[in-house]
Amino acid sequence: MTGPDWEAWLASPECLGPLERAARAVLRQARHIGLPEGLLPCEGLGALSGPGYVDCVQATAHDLWVFLSTRPASWRRRSDLAWLAGQGESFLARRIGQDYLQHLKDQARTYGSHPWRALYRRVRQVLREEPSIHTRATDRGVFYSLEPGSPDWVDPHRLGATPYEAWSSPLDAVPAADLHRRESLVRLATIFWHQAVHRLGDVPRALPVRELVHYLSRHYGHLSPPARVVTGKAGGGDEADGVEGVPQPGGEVGPELAVVRSRLAELARKLVASWPDRLRTAFVLIQGEELTLEEAARRMGYKGPSGASYAYRSALERLRDFCLLWPGLSPPDLDENLFDELVSLVLDLCRRDSQGREP
Repeated sequence: MTGPDWEAWLASPECLGPLERAARAVLRQARHIGLPEGLLPCEGLGALSGPGYVDCVQATAHDLWVFLSTRPASWRRRSDLAWLAGQGESFLARRIGQDYLQHLKDQARTYGSHPWRALYRRVRQVLREEPSIHTRATDRGVFYSLEPGSPDWVDPHRLGATPYEAWSSPLDAVPAADLHRRESLVRLATIFWHQAVHRLGDVPRALPVRELVHYLSRHYGHLSPPARVVTGKAGGGDEADGVEGVPQPGGEVGPELAVVRSRLAELARKLVASWPDRLRTAFVLIQGEELTLEEAARRMGYKGPSGASYAYRSALERLRDFCLLWPGLSPPDLDENLFDELVSLVLDLCRRDSQGREP
């Protein structure tokens, strides 16, 4: 399903069934992981039923259609949609739903937070999917180049020796209203790369994506760049800019982590409220009281350990999926202290109320 076949499928009534099936799967998962209100086209998802739920499924299916219509050809090839379509509607719907849910999770991590961080994630995604641009992820961040095999440039101090405000402005090429369009970001990445290569001596280099976003933040006024976080290590190449919210020894916690920390009790309540009683009980017995599966199963009334094991694994999976939505609670920006605090709060709530509500 590529090229004209893909366009024809999206334009045909045949796409409606798989999209509505995928929409129902997305809505089920959104309930489980506590997706923030506003990312889906309907509110009060947990209370929807009857005609209201049907309307929500149809509206979500429409959003899925828009999502699929804007995916690049590289995404379609990577997703093997043609092969999946040949296996049956359920296979195709499952893959579409998974990819769209991951898209919503990426949005949730920046929803209502810092526009600089949101732009960074958007730029990284666009460059990774653009065939004319070569990207690679390293322990120093994500780099991109217009020339394959270019060595990494890891000295942002020299790259920005002349402040980015003094570099040629991209506003004539891309007005602010078009900043977030895919083709605009590819063009801006090209402009920045050519300017940087010229300033570095006309030698092709792979540039940090974060430096591209810093450059854009100096020329598009609605972006507010975060303060750099200094690790205390020597050399500019080891400096982190806080875009992923990673707390560094001797550094400051980024604004996203501060927001999550201030809302941690609220997030724990939201998570536990979505768990059935058996998950809360298994989590307390195995995670909190450190009982074996056999001991937990006896306390829960199961004949064997498999029932307790399934409930505990389900709780861990929901905890993992929930944490993916929030900076500092999952890789690549995991803050272990913050995560431990969340787990402690979850345990306390599970102990205090079998229904996941405060007394």
